[in-house]
Amino acid sequence: MPVLYLGDLFERPEVRDMLPLLALACEGDGRALVRVARFSEYQVPLADVRALRGLAREQEVPFPRALELAITAEKISPDGKATMALLVRFTRHSPCL
Repeated sequence: MPVLYLGDLFERPEVRDMLPLLALACEGDGRALVRVARFSEYQVPLADVRALRGLAREQEVPFPRALELAITAEKISPDGKATMALLVRFTRHSPCL
């Protein structure tokens, strides 16, 4: 029975949205940023996501710390920088750090 309940739980839209936020805060590769960037609260341009992920790879900075690179990166748009700053605040107190 609990498996059926968990299955329904993980299909709820708010839970499905929470999982990429957790992944962004806890997984170092930043893949979840692609999904989080599409959230209406953030709306990060895909070009900014690609640029930041590339910069993080080049500098070998794992996520979520790599979000801080966006604030000073020339390749990131002003809107992208502002949104990344919000994500930095969100992930700053991650239990995964």
